[in-house]
Amino acid sequence: MAKREHAEALRGLDLEVEGGSLEEGEFWASDLAGCVVVDGTRDVGVVTRMIALPSCEALEVGDLLIPMVRDAIRSIDVAARRIDVDMGFVEP
Repeated sequence: MAKREHAEALRGLDLEVEGGSLEEGEFWASDLAGCVVVDGTRDVGVVTRMIALPSCEALEVGDLLIPMVRDAIRSIDVAARRIDVDMGFVEP
């Protein structure tokens, strides 16, 4: 069977990939979607998705893009579904 025929035989099947191990401070984008975002005690919103920008990844929270950089992100607790950010580093 030719390579193309092999590929065609897989059409419509689900593709599953084993997740690799993550280093400390790394997260899967799907783990962050739905997390509540706060600035200290102030609610900011909920992460709808993580997107790749030219310089870094960013969290989309409503109309805001919060860069995934050390100065903007105070803490991420995936188990608690909570991300604490410093809105002073986020442009309106």
